[in-house]
Amino acid sequence: MVCSVFDLFKIGVGPSSSHTMGPMTAACRFVEGLAERNVLAATERVQVDLYGSLALTGKGHATDRAILLGLAGERPESIDPDAADAKVERIRASARLRLGAAHEIGFVESRDLLFHQREKLPHHSNGMRFTAELADGSREAAIYYSVGGGAVVDEAAVARNAPPDGAWDVPYRFSSGAELLAIAAREGLEPLTRIPGIARLRVLNDVGRPVTEWTSPTADPAPMLSRVFFPRPFAVTVERNGSTIGTIEVWGDSSTLIDYVRLGLLAGLACLLITAFGTIFLARRFEYELVKPLNEIATVAHDVRLHRRFDKRVQPLGIA
Repeated sequence: MVCSVFDLFKIGVGPSSSHTMGPMTAACRFVEGLAERNVLAATERVQVDLYGSLALTGKGHATDRAILLGLAGERPESIDPDAADAKVERIRASARLRLGAAHEIGFVESRDLLFHQREKLPHHSNGMRFTAELADGSREAAIYYSVGGGAVVDEAAVARNAPPDGAWDVPYRFSSGAELLAIAAREGLEPLTRIPGIARLRVLNDVGRPVTEWTSPTADPAPMLSRVFFPRPFAVTVERNGSTIGTIEVWGDSSTLIDYVRLGLLAGLACLLITAFGTIFLARRFEYELVKPLNEIATVAHDVRLHRRFDKRVQPLGIA
C-alpha cells in the first residue's frame, strides 16, 4: 500500500489518527465527491457502514463522532475542537445533518451509522462504506480505508497498490533505499553537470560501489587530447563526522583545453596586432620628427652648394 509521508504526519484531532482522523477525512471526501458529481442536492439519505477494527473499537475512539463531523464538512486539520461537541449534539438531537454544510438531510444515527463487528472488508481492517440514496432512486457508493496516521485511500487505489493518477505529484519517486540514495546522488551532481569541460561524473559509496553516474551528452571534440591530458579521473572524497561516506570521480574532456588554446591564440594575435599598429605609429612619428627636418636641412645645403644662395633658413629643430 502506497502512502506519502505527508499523509502520515499531519495536524489533526484525536484520540486516534486511524480511527478518528481517517474516518472524518473519508466522510468529508465522500461528500465532496457528491458535490463534484453534482448530486449533492439530490441526496436524500446517507448510510455509513463501518467494518473490522473501526466497528469493534470505533466508539471508544470517537469514530462515530468523526463520521458525523466529516459528513458535515469538517476536516481534522481545520476543525474547531471547541465547537465540535456542540455540532455533534445538535446532529444527534435533531436527527438532521447538513452534508458539507450545504445540503440538509435526515440522519438517524442508529439507522444510518452501522457497526459491522463481525465483518471485514477485503483490503484492510479499517474499512468504511458510504452510500448516498438520491431522489431518483439511484445510489452513489464509495469504499475507503483508513490506513494509519490519518491517511485514507479509496478501494481502487488500495487494490492496485498505487495512488490515483495525479493524486500525488511528487518530484522524486522511489521504492527502496537504494533508489533514494541514487536520486540524492544524482541531484547532488546536477550543479556539476553545468560546468563546461566535464565529460563524466560518478559517485561511489563508502565501499567503492557505484551509486549513480552521469555522462555528458556532448561529444568530446578531441578524444586523443583527453586521453593524453586526463588519463585518470580526479577523485574527491566526501566525509561526514570524520568518516568517508563516498567518493566523486570526475573525468575531463578536451573542450576546455581547446578553448584555452584558442583563447591563447586570440590573445597572441591581439598582442601582435597592437604591436604592429604601435610600430606603424612610431615609424610615422619618427618620419615626421626626424626624417622630414633632415630633408629640409639637406635641401638648404644643396642650394648653398650649387647656387650659392645664403638666404634660406631652416627652422630650429629639437632633433639633437
